[in-house]
Amino acid sequence: MGTGFDRIREICKRDNSPFPEIEFNENYFYITFMQSHEYLSLGREDTTQKTTQKILRAIEENPSITREGLAGLLGITADGVKYHLDNLKKKGLIKRAGGRKEGIWKIVGKKKDA
Repeated sequence: MGTGFDRIREICKRDNSPFPEIEFNENYFYITFMQSHEYLSLGREDTTQKTTQKILRAIEENPSITREGLAGLLGITADGVKYHLDNLKKKGLIKRAGGRKEGIWKIVGKKKDA
């Protein structure tokens, strides 16, 4: 075990993260790391904004692009694309025109903080 637990404690303190739970038995030890909301949100807003901008550019270039097409282009899952598209629709920035298979995306508004 050496200095590992001390290093974990120092890193958690430095990054303002909760110290993990450590359990021992006769053969093993288990470490359970708690989620730190501060840590989980680091860079998230910036990444979301970049992804949103990429989606808007892709829609401008190809209004009939599919979720799967966006996923491949962006390197994220189709569910991740759905999340971003839903947010853009809620903000009133895009809408879907036509049917699910033959429809197209329309950009209806632009916001700097999209």
